[in-house]
Amino acid sequence: MPSSARVSAAQVDTIVAVRIDDGLITGLYAVRNPVELARIEQETALRR
Repeated sequence: MPSSARVSAAQVDTIVAVRIDDGLITGLYAVRNPVELARIEQETALRR
């Protein structure tokens, strides 16, 4: 899943991931919660 990180003051501020199915964007996921971003180096499965 393609993703992007925004870094501010040497800390990750936002993570955005894009879900693509058959060449179309079908999902856009953003995380700004500092508690969740604190464990950004751990892989976590996305779920609804």
